[in-house]
Amino acid sequence: MKNKEVICCFGDSMTASGFWVAKLYENIVKKGVMVYNCGVSGDTAHDAIRRIYSDCLCHNPSIVTVMFGINDVEPSKEEKSKEQQLFIKNRHKDALEKIINIIRESGAKVVLCDPPPYMEGDGYDAVDYKCNYELDLCRGNIYELAEKYGCDVIDIHTAIISALKTKKVMSSDRVHPSLEGYNVIANTVMDYFGLSYTDDFDGEFKFSPINDERRRADIFYKKLMYAEHRIIGQYCSENNVSLSEEEKKELCLKYICDDSDYIANAAKAYLDNMNMLIPAKNRVKEKTVEMFKKETYDTV
Repeated sequence: MKNKEVICCFGDSMTASGFWVAKLYENIVKKGVMVYNCGVSGDTAHDAIRRIYSDCLCHNPSIVTVMFGINDVEPSKEEKSKEQQLFIKNRHKDALEKIINIIRESGAKVVLCDPPPYMEGDGYDAVDYKCNYELDLCRGNIYELAEKYGCDVIDIHTAIISALKTKKVMSSDRVHPSLEGYNVIANTVMDYFGLSYTDDFDGEFKFSPINDERRRADIFYKKLMYAEHRIIGQYCSENNVSLSEEEKKELCLKYICDDSDYIANAAKAYLDNMNMLIPAKNRVKEKTVEMFKKETYDTV
C-alpha cells in the first residue's frame, strides 16, 4: 500500500451515522489514506474511554478526530443549578483530557471537533431545553484543552450555525444534523485536511459502489456495537456486574419495543447476530482496506 496513513473518527452518533466519514474517505483515499468510523450512538466522552483501545486505537491511526459533547449535556425541562452545570463541565473536561492523553501516548495526532449546537425553539420536537449553555461549557473545555495540548480544532459548530441562514441543516429531533447538515460537516472536515471537492449536494449522498458497500457493513457493525456498549455495557457498568449470553439476550429483549427505532433495531440486530460482533468488525476493516487498495492503485 502506498502511504498507509490512517485517520480514525472517534465520536458519538454524529460520527456513527457515517455520512461525513464516508464522504471524507471518498475524497481522501486517493492520497493513500484510510479512514475508520469509530463512533457509537449515545456516547459521552466518559463512556467512550472504555472502548478507545478496542474500537479506535486498534486501527493504529496516525490522526484521530474527536467529537463529543452533545450527550455529555443532560437535557432537562428545568434549568439546572450551578452545581449541576459545573459537574457536567468538569465530567466532560476530565474525560476529554484522558482521551487526548491516551491518543497522544499512542503516537497519533489529536484533532478536536467543536460539535453542532442543539436546536431550541419553535419548529423542533423538543422546545427550549436550555442545553446550549451547558454545551457551551463543554465547548469551552475543547478550546482550553486544545491550547493546553497544542491540538487543532475543527469548528463544526460555527459551520452549522452559518449554514442555518440558508439551509435546513438540522433535523426535527433538535440534536442530529439533516443529510444536508452532515454534508456541511463533511465539507468542514475536508477543508481542514486541505481536500478539494465539488459541493453538488442535492439531498442525498452519492458514494462509489465500493464505498457504499463499506458503509453498509459499517452500519450493521454500529448497530451491534450500540447494543454491546450502550445497552449491555452501560447496564454492566451501572450495576457492576457481568452478564452471561443468556442474560444479555434477556436484557436486549426488553429493548426491542423501545420508543426509539434505532434502539429497538439495534437490540433486534444484536439478538439475531450475537456472535457476529467480531466478524462484523473484521468485515468493516476488510472493506476499508479493499477500498484503499482499489482507489489507490487505480490512480498509480
